[in-house]
Amino acid sequence: YQILLFKRSHKGGSSIFVLIRTGKTIGCFYIESPGMRSLLRRLDVETFEMLTAASSVIRPGVAESGMMQEFIARHKDPSRRKYLVPEMEIYLGETYGVMIYQEDVIKVAHHIAGLSLEEADLLRRAMSGKMRSHHAMQRIVDNFFSSAKAKGLTGYQTKELWRQIESFAGYSFCKAHSASFALLSYQVAFLKAHYPAEFMASVLNNGGGFYSAAFYIQESKRFGLKIELPSINESKKEYVGKGTTIRIGLKAIKNLSYSAIEKIIEERKRNGAYVSLADFLVRTKLGYEETAMLIRCGAMGCFRKTRPTLLRLLDIYIHRRKLI
Repeated sequence: YQILLFKRSHKGGSSIFVLIRTGKTIGCFYIESPGMRSLLRRLDVETFEMLTAASSVIRPGVAESGMMQEFIARHKDPSRRKYLVPEMEIYLGETYGVMIYQEDVIKVAHHIAGLSLEEADLLRRAMSGKMRSHHAMQRIVDNFFSSAKAKGLTGYQTKELWRQIESFAGYSFCKAHSASFALLSYQVAFLKAHYPAEFMASVLNNGGGFYSAAFYIQESKRFGLKIELPSINESKKEYVGKGTTIRIGLKAIKNLSYSAIEKIIEERKRNGAYVSLADFLVRTKLGYEETAMLIRCGAMGCFRKTRPTLLRLLDIYIHRRKLI
């Protein structure tokens, strides 16, 4: 319901899913890792429901049990959608007979193996590591096998169902959890698709994520954005994105202190842009090292002098300051 409201209020949903299904999701919550981007491409994700499934199928339990590969294969090739027990098509048809959500454990245990709903939910909780009693766990296992036998399942069917449940249930998501992740992933993909500069600047300001800041800068360039160097007259503390441009913030300059950044910005607000290196030194009273950092990274390109020239002038000005 939430995703339908979101789509109706924001046209261009198709462009968002183009970005998602092609794996161009670097910077997007939960769907930016190499493994996830590969999965999005392999599943050719085009719907919110499939994005929800991808959010769960990437989890360790599903992947390690081999069911992730099986899910992908069945999604791409309908002829492979064969069900271990025919009735599973009724309850797991949406996921091609593959258990990918915690609810699927309950469905299989109750409808296929014949456990009561209470026993099925107890099994789900036990497989999630919420049951510490070995004796109680063994009783659930025994109930599962005896109930499945009473339902007419073969030994192979019962053992394979149990293998699938046991291999992934402890790491699986409930569907609501996966859907909430998918909703947030969709929302940030919307921002990347329609406001790429502002979005990538925010990703860089966040200081976290799967990749380094340099990687996000390269991603911004691949996305067609122009990256502008830090500037003592233009930059703020943080990265700023606008239109098709991202201006690097002063905080990105390694070893430049926050106190120096505050001095530069506050003085600029009070008395206007800096007009020369001498003007900058007089007004901010910064020392040699931090001023040299600003010169070397191009933050004083606004003075229309080369960096070597500015460094030589800095030596002269600092020397004169010491004499005074």
